Amino acid sequence: MLICTNLEDLQEQTHTRHYELYRCCKLEEMGFTDVGPENKPVSAQETYEAKRHELHDLLDSVQEELFGASSAALQQTSRPETQQNRSVHVNAESLHPLKQR
Repeated sequence: MLICTNLEDLQEQTHTRHYELYRCCKLEEMGFTDVGPENKPVSAQETYEAKRHELHDLLDSVQEELFGASSAALQQTSRPETQQNRSVHVNAESLHPLKQR
């Protein structure tokens, strides 16, 4: 009975240690560290806000880039249509010489 209890306790401790190590590694990969530059302690809230601002700036730049690309493509497609419309109007006017008088 004592061996079973000790074995269960060992399993729980091992699981907890492995989980904490895994969690610590994943948080470091995401940019969350306990110490910042100059070995100063950094709060998780500060790190979260910094990451949030960084990703927000990245999102803004990507949106501006996409908006610029889509507006440029839209302008390129609308120009030939207006030229075609002008030529259609000129052709229509030449077909109806009586309306011009």
